[in-house]
Parts: sequence; structure tokens; C-alpha cells
Amino acid sequence: MDLDRTIIIAGLKIKAIRDAIREMARHDMNDSGWTVTSLADYMNISPIHAEWLSEILVEQKILERKPPPSWDKDPVPHIRYALGEYGTRFTLARMLKRIDRVKVDDIIAELLKRVAQINANPDLCYFVNEIRLFGSAVDGEAESFGDVDIAYDLGRRKRPSQYKDWHDWAHKRWKLAGRTNLNFMQQLYHADHEILRLLKGRNRYLSIHSFDDLVGIGADSVRLFILPEGKIEAEDGVSGEKLHQARMANAKERVEKKEQRAAEEPSTIGMEQSPEQIKRRMITAVQSLAFDLIRAIDEPSLPEALEQSITVAHQRIQDYRELNMPDRITDVLRDTLSIDIIEQESEPETFVFSEDRERMAKDGTDKAVAAHRQITHAVLKKLKSRVLGHSHYRWDESYTRIEQAFRLRREADFDEYEYRRTHPRIEFYGADFLSDTAVSTLRSIAKGNSERLHKQAVNTLSKYDFIKPFRKKWRLTAKGERAIKYHAEKDAFHAKGKGDGEQATAGL
Repeated sequence: MDLDRTIIIAGLKIKAIRDAIREMARHDMNDSGWTVTSLADYMNISPIHAEWLSEILVEQKILERKPPPSWDKDPVPHIRYALGEYGTRFTLARMLKRIDRVKVDDIIAELLKRVAQINANPDLCYFVNEIRLFGSAVDGEAESFGDVDIAYDLGRRKRPSQYKDWHDWAHKRWKLAGRTNLNFMQQLYHADHEILRLLKGRNRYLSIHSFDDLVGIGADSVRLFILPEGKIEAEDGVSGEKLHQARMANAKERVEKKEQRAAEEPSTIGMEQSPEQIKRRMITAVQSLAFDLIRAIDEPSLPEALEQSITVAHQRIQDYRELNMPDRITDVLRDTLSIDIIEQESEPETFVFSEDRERMAKDGTDKAVAAHRQITHAVLKKLKSRVLGHSHYRWDESYTRIEQAFRLRREADFDEYEYRRTHPRIEFYGADFLSDTAVSTLRSIAKGNSERLHKQAVNTLSKYDFIKPFRKKWRLTAKGERAIKYHAEKDAFHAKGKGDGEQATAGL
């Protein structure tokens, strides 16, 4: 697919869109798609802007809507998107300065020279079995080209006799490369990636794809190279035309299975929306409008995005008003935009041990939270003042509050340093790591019941100094008593939360 890098879609450059969709597709490991929230976070745009962009791409068949996956238990699921009919071509498109046919022929000639060099090197774990050309370069009437698309197929070279397994040879190849900074997956596929780097030859116009990509987009292709059968001894004894037929059959089978899974997915798109869905869509629209308005203050504004946010927010507020819900719209929007409520919801209430609360008051944790809150409100107050056109020369307490917040943050850092200096011990296996069986055993010992204790739990508790033997019986250590207190408070916290939840359900 040839793309003009000057194209603008939904106020965004086509290259930024391509990179974002490519990244979304790269992380879509289980083919369940992605939400507009994920796309908005990656592109630093509002959710409504991301939804607008996604719908435009759906019309162009670059994306398609996906139903919520089975593992999504959200009662109000989000619409998801995935690559559509032209999605793979879109993500693979290059936007370089266009080249002529002579340059394309030179690139292909150099590629075939590198293929010959790779196959002539017995130290490499793979050999190149086939190279196919597809895309615009296949069109004999085309005069200019954005890139040269080739599909490759590799075969495993027969391992040397000193290696018991082919993977041992590939692992040794990675060690000889001296690249110690690779993670496990990079180490595992190093031999494969080594061949791809050699094929690429640092040519930015050469776009290399697997046979799955070629079969997936259904493109016509031309064979540039096929290894003669038997010329290179393969690990499994198959090369040349036989290996080509096997690989193409496997690629077609994978593509057919993917299409079959997509066809079998139950479609819930377009169903009538529930009141809760309408409410959530209104909240998302208002949050997006707030984001686009704030962004317009200090960044080059996209008028299309702002206009879209205003239109969608107005429409969705109207939709919610027509439901005649008891909640006032002003109350819903106030809770939606309140910075304190947003931060509370982003950090849901979790259990905190009483002794940890005491520590947080001493090691600067509470001061750091207070400093963050103060500087947030001070900056927002200054922002509101500037939006109203107040002169920045007038005295404003916002600067004083910001300075106080930074001073409080420095005090928090100093308190943390002092606390760590006076409390250097780190507890690597604390009460929160104990299993339910270990906690039950610990409570039995605390009650003086030392009969029929769980042996493995006793070994764990003894190993990590929760208990110790005393006069042929087990006794709690100070650490064990702390663990008893910890789990008593934790059980009470969860019981209270469960009770509140049941009361809320009964109220409905």
C-alpha cells in the first residue's frame, strides 16, 4: 500500500496513525482487538478523538469492530477494534521518498547477492530457501515505488556433529555473537533474527515479511529465488520446492483458522445500549471535551478534534437527559471532573496495616502524597486564573502554594532518607506472603494448640522466623505476633468491604 505522508485523517498525520495502529496490532496477541482508551493513551489524544479516528479507519476497511472477548467481564464493555481487510497493508506501508524502477532492480540484485552469501556460510544456523516479491514492485507498468516488499522462507541447516541438538547450536551461535544484553526471547530467536539482519542489509527501502503476511493479505507474488533441492543439507531433510509447499500450506491453514475464529465470534455490536452504557458514554465524552479544552490552552490545537468533542458531548448529554434518570447531570459531571475523585478512583482503597500507616507518617510517604495534592490544586488554580485573562503580573497565591508544595516534597525525601538510614533492615518474607494454610497454622500455635499441625506450613514458619521451638513446643516470635495482628486487621478490612457491598446491593 502506497501512502502519501502529507495525508491528514481526523486532524492527525498519516504516519502517526500508522505507527499507532501498528503498535496496537503488535500487542494484540490473542486477536481480541483494543479499546479506544488504549489508542488514546498511546497517541496522547482524547478517547472521543480516538473513537472518531477509529470509525474513519473502519469506513476505509483498515480497521474493523470487534465484539467484547469472553474474558471481559465488564458489565458495560467497550467497543473494540482490530485490523480490517486492508489493515495489514496499512501497518506495513512505508513513507519514504519514492524511487524508480532502476533503483528497485538494484535493490533486488543486491538482495540476491546477500542470499547467496548467507547460503554459502556453513556457520549460520539457517539457510534461505525462498524469496518472493510482492506489492507495487510486481506491477510492470508502475514507474515509482515507495518500497520493495519481499517475503522470505528459511530452513534449518543440519547441525554439526558436535552438537546433540539443533537448539544447542543456535544457543552457541548467540553466545559467540557476544550480545549479552538480550532477553530470553531475543536469545531464543537470535539465529533467526541474524539471518533477517543480513537479508535487510540496512536498506530502508527493503521491507521483509513472512509467508503469513503474504498469504494473509492475499497479494500476488513473483518468485525471485528458490533453493535447489539437496543443495544444502537441512536438519529435517526437506528443502527447495518441498519445503515451499509445506510452508505455504501451513501459512494458509493458520490464516483460515484465524478467519474461522473471527466468523464464529458472537456479534454483540450494534445492540441497544443500556442506561449504564449511555451514562458511561456521556462521561467519556465530557472527559474528552475537558481534555481537548485544556490541551488547547498550551498546545497547538486541532480544531477538528475540539469541534468533534463538543458535538459528541452535546449529543450524549441529550441522550442521557432523555432517560429521565434520578441522578442530576450536573452531579454526575462534577464527580467525573473532580480531580480529588479522579485520583481516589485511580487508586482504589486497599488494605494498609496499622504499623505500615505509622511508618508512612514517618518515612515521608504521607508528606509526598500531600505535596502532590497541593501542587495539583495550585497549578489548576493558576490555570483557571489565566483562562479568565487575569494578568500574570498581579499577586497570586498560587506561586506561594507551589513553593510550599515543593518544600514539603523535599521534606518527604529527607524523611525517607532518614528513615531508611535508621531502619536498614529489609524483610524479604513478611506476613503478606504467607498462605492461608500457614496463617491457619500460625493461629493454632498462638492458641497453644500444637497437635496435628501442617508440617510444610510449620517448616515455612520456622524457616522465616515466625515461630521457634521452646520446651518441646512451638512459640510465636515477635515477627509471628506481628503476622497474627496483620491478618486479623486484613480479615476485618475485607469483611467490612464485603458487608458494605452487600448493603449497596440490597439498596438496589
